[in-house]
Amino acid sequence: MIGTHAKLLIPAGLAFAASIAKRPDINLYVPDKRHPSMAGSYLTAATMLASIWSVNPVGSKFTSELSPDVARHLQEVAWETSRKYHGRP
Repeated sequence: MIGTHAKLLIPAGLAFAASIAKRPDINLYVPDKRHPSMAGSYLTAATMLASIWSVNPVGSKFTSELSPDVARHLQEVAWETSRKYHGRP
């Protein structure tokens, strides 16, 4: 603990693994395989939203440059991963 605030971990890596397992067709990395693509950045942001504020990103109309189908998949993965990791119902 730092002061009265506990450290919060964002399970972005777990979300990446879950997304790749379900939809390997969605490229989460740029060609260097070290940095996130737009989809990877979107997944990370959705996972942060779900983990920090407990906000369900599923159904968000903001899709960035992604197709609605891909955005929806990433939203669902972020929510499921965050809930499971943080032990939330």
